[in-house]
Amino acid sequence: MTPERWQQIKAVLEEVDSAPAEQRAGILDRLCQGDPELRRELEPFLAPGDGGGTFIHGLIGQQAASWVRQP
Repeated sequence: MTPERWQQIKAVLEEVDSAPAEQRAGILDRLCQGDPELRRELEPFLAPGDGGGTFIHGLIGQQAASWVRQP
């Protein structure tokens, strides 16, 4: 995954995570419109029972840290 793609995924995750639960599916549909691959890449991060923002922000931090360590 490129850093640019991760930034796109991160932006969608943050918007979906900050929305009320009943609006998340619609927001995800809107943000992924025309990019089914983006939707597939996001689904593991949005699995039910993920604990909400704590889970997503933890993943974002892990991904960001991995880029810092890359040569």
